Amino acid sequence: MEFIIVITAFLINFSGRTFSQKLDITAFEYSRKVPSIRDKELGHCVSKVEELFPGSLIEKGCTLPPKRGSTRYVSKELNDTRIFEVQNHNDVFVCMGLCDGHASSVLGLLHTGDCLAVEIAGKLTFGPKTFIKAYVEYYRSGIDFLQTDGVSPQELQQYYNGNFFLRDRSYGTMEVIILEMRYAKKKQIETLRRNQGYFQRLSSFIEHAVRDVGKPSSIKLVRLSTATELFDILRYKSRTLDEVYSKLVQYESDIYHTREDIKRQHIKPHLRYGMYPYTHGRASLRSTDHLQWEKACLSEVKVDTALRRQRRLVKKCNKMPVEQCVNLPKIKKKV
Repeated sequence: MEFIIVITAFLINFSGRTFSQKLDITAFEYSRKVPSIRDKELGHCVSKVEELFPGSLIEKGCTLPPKRGSTRYVSKELNDTRIFEVQNHNDVFVCMGLCDGHASSVLGLLHTGDCLAVEIAGKLTFGPKTFIKAYVEYYRSGIDFLQTDGVSPQELQQYYNGNFFLRDRSYGTMEVIILEMRYAKKKQIETLRRNQGYFQRLSSFIEHAVRDVGKPSSIKLVRLSTATELFDILRYKSRTLDEVYSKLVQYESDIYHTREDIKRQHIKPHLRYGMYPYTHGRASLRSTDHLQWEKACLSEVKVDTALRRQRRLVKKCNKMPVEQCVNLPKIKKKV
């Protein structure tokens, strides 16, 4: 996905500030940009991503000595599961949570793509003939955290300034299944929205949808598992409905077994990282930044959606008479 200008402008807004507060980031988003984090112990200095020049990125390691202290594990089990209709991009941000704009900019994660919620929202198609249902499960088993020996000596703060160490690490997973169904008529969507009922499984919901309003003309499945590092987007036609149902049942089974494996500590996938500064100073106003960040992310999704539509039109217009492509100049101008 293209790196959109609006995000660049937002990052420039951060320049000149003192980044002194905690950085909080999902392990999936950070580790896919900085794989070395998987081998680091608590207290170790974390790496950042830097862009030498456009398109050339490097992981900038940190050679500062690790913070000393005692490590403690706390069992903090949490299971938050939701099944709901997704009516707009903002619903994706709410259910999955936006990556922290401050943490992402400080760590340089946006040089190589978007926040995960933005990336997924940009893959969905919203319209009067589309119905989207999502299953989102956030499961946490516990947290490791480091009790440090205190702040760094004053004479060393000039060397430590701007660097962060890994202070806490939670274990668990975020499991997502998004079912997007496109129908031929708006009335089918209106009927399904009135009679969608409540189902604990998307496999049961799609059976209900077919009985109630008929088969969709096309289906899209988005699957995310942070524990297994799976991120898939699959597209189907109505004739492959049985295959869609089987895939949903498989996904639901996989989620159950992943959760049980974590509970029994057969696996300990990282869920979130908490990174603290080596030095302490003035904190920036995160509440204001969050509002700006949310608007920037929504703008990015809209621009990326317009770009994808423009590319599809170009592809179609190369095979069609000119009179069928009258919207193309308008789309180009809007982008």
